[in-house]
Amino acid sequence: MTNRDMRYHLRPSIETVSHLVFIAACAVLSTVVAWQYLGKSATKEATEGIAKDTSLPAGHLLRPRSGLTVYVEVSSTCHFCSESMRFYSRLVDEAQKSQGRVTVVFGSKEPVSTTIRYLESNGLHDAVAVSAPGDVPVGGTPTLLVVGRTGSVLNGWLGRLSRRQEDTVFTLIHQTTYS
Repeated sequence: MTNRDMRYHLRPSIETVSHLVFIAACAVLSTVVAWQYLGKSATKEATEGIAKDTSLPAGHLLRPRSGLTVYVEVSSTCHFCSESMRFYSRLVDEAQKSQGRVTVVFGSKEPVSTTIRYLESNGLHDAVAVSAPGDVPVGGTPTLLVVGRTGSVLNGWLGRLSRRQEDTVFTLIHQTTYS
């Protein structure tokens, strides 16, 4: 094989390899961009500070007589709500252990019967469900509000909570339960 034949023989191989490298680089770049754009919205951490320091009037459904009320607005069509059921179950268990100092209330814009069926189908048989109060500042589902004994919203989140945020909720519950 002469040098000239060798060049013609290698040229398609080098060209093919360079095209494959270019295609692979484009695929990696596309994956990274898609992950950044789509992945973040699917695992977006809940937003803190929703309605913080809002004060609910005396006699309001969510204003606790003593201790805390944890209000969770859910929807049977919300996948973040469904993904959070294990956390909600732990919330209900902690409230039951608190001997009345903590109340967990689930609200929804859907009929109460739909909400109860949704909660029960996810293992929450003892959950309190109400029609969503229209005067509670909720921007979507899931929304979680922690209401203190004075009727002020101590903290609120919109979206699926991270592990750290769940721990914050349990810390607030334990401070109320054991203080």
